[in-house]
Amino acid sequence: MAHLRIYGVLTLALASLLCSAAPVSSGPLPIHREKAWGLLVGYGIQPCSWAGSVPEEVRIATLYPTLALGSISLRPWKIDLEMEGLLGFRTDERKGIIVGANPMVRLSYLIGSRFIPYVEAGGGGSYNNLDLPGMGSRWNFTLQGGAGSQWKIRKGLDLRIEYRLLHLSNGGLAEANRALNANLFLLGAWYAF
Repeated sequence: MAHLRIYGVLTLALASLLCSAAPVSSGPLPIHREKAWGLLVGYGIQPCSWAGSVPEEVRIATLYPTLALGSISLRPWKIDLEMEGLLGFRTDERKGIIVGANPMVRLSYLIGSRFIPYVEAGGGGSYNNLDLPGMGSRWNFTLQGGAGSQWKIRKGLDLRIEYRLLHLSNGGLAEANRALNANLFLLGAWYAF
């Protein structure tokens, strides 16, 4: 339950930042359609001690192919909308995969031309065969939130590093509803063309 409160606080903080940074204007917001894609790879662990989680340690490797959908610039803030695929592999003694898709919203603070810190959140759906006790369903909701940094390497190529909390559960649609809550550390590249 604590992770849901964290998402709620992050959502309220994001909304208040956006409202305070938005210029007063009678026209539409300037939406920029980017042509960009990226790939994040990562590794994470769910400790077996988290309340409400499945009662075992789970280690997972992830791939997140990402496509930019558009952005809004509200200097010094930038809001990006992205669509991420999710492919996860269990790497401990049990095997299994996660496959899903998640729209993500990223709020960046444009403090310079090369280093850009950000926070992000999103949610979607996924299918898994992770064989986790108490999960109750192979079809699950996916909630994610995190923070990271983006570094411009050269024109059109950025490097990203981030921390992310990955939450998988069936949202109470099945009687058993233990969650997977994994701490992920991700590294990737972002290419704009």
